[in-house]
Amino acid sequence: MVLPYNLTFSHDLLSRHLRPGDLVLDATAGNGRDTEFLARAVLPGGHVFAFDIQPIALQRTRTRLVDASPAGLDLIQACTLYLASHADLAQHLPAAARGRLRAAMFNLGYLPGGDAAVITRASGTVAALQALESWMMPGGLITVMCYLGHPGGAEEGAAVEAYCRGLDWRRARVLRQGFLNEPKNSTVLYCVQYK
Repeated sequence: MVLPYNLTFSHDLLSRHLRPGDLVLDATAGNGRDTEFLARAVLPGGHVFAFDIQPIALQRTRTRLVDASPAGLDLIQACTLYLASHADLAQHLPAAARGRLRAAMFNLGYLPGGDAAVITRASGTVAALQALESWMMPGGLITVMCYLGHPGGAEEGAAVEAYCRGLDWRRARVLRQGFLNEPKNSTVLYCVQYK
């Protein structure tokens, strides 16, 4: 066995957690990899709500979903894409989804292949995590992938950690995973599961 990288670990964890028919959220659509992963996991009958602040990210996500759809499985139809910050998710999600999200994924930082100056920010990410508390179902799982090496990354990682440490252990369990001997630009994965 080989120890998995954090993003692989989050996918492995969620693939065991999700089932067809689930409602899930991709807080950072980016190039669409996580959106596609989530759509495949919840079909048939499930739905993915995906957010990004960059039009190019949603275009890439849409293209990926269309191109990756196998015969008889329309991934794009299982997704709603929002050109909006994940901090504003409560203004966009349908009321019927409140308390019914089985999972949410955050892959923080900047859009790979995009403008590295456009990054997720600590204030918006923490606001989204706080908002999700009322949208997650019991047993719901949130994964937050933090990249610490780019400008603003360490501050965002510290804010996510502070948020996670502040959660009441009677309401949620938090796992923090990272490789201790990675260089300074390492990643840290936080997994929050509500009871």
